Parts: sequence; C-alpha cells; structure tokens
Amino acid sequence: MSRTNGKSSLYYVLGFYVLLFSAWQLLYTFGAIPAYLFPSPFQVVVRLLELGREGLLWPCLEATLVRMVVGF
Repeated sequence: MSRTNGKSSLYYVLGFYVLLFSAWQLLYTFGAIPAYLFPSPFQVVVRLLELGREGLLWPCLEATLVRMVVGF
C-alpha cells in the first residue's frame, strides 16, 4: 500500500465520520429524533468529559462491557 492510498483512505474515513456526526446533529436540531433517544453529539461529548472528571467513566465502561459479554 502506498502512502497516497493510505492518506486517501484516511480522508474517506474522516469524511464518513464528519458526515455521520453532521447528520446526527441535524436530526437532533430539527427534532427528527426525540432528544431522550439521541441527545446531540455535543451533549454526549460533554457528558463523557464529566464522567471522566468525576472518575466514573472507566467503572461505567467496565460495567457496560461486562453486560455485553455476559449477554452475548
């Protein structure tokens, strides 16, 4: 794989995520999806930062992963 192909692949991946988060924000902004189902991307990032500061992010993540493994 050449460097050019690697860079273009990276741009496609980044573009996909930018498009995904933009669509999510637009759906939230125009009320197409209820806020209690999908909060805005900004609210999600803010809450993740709060959980990190409070020291709850890793225990919550661990509990979620354990539930996923047990349920699978």
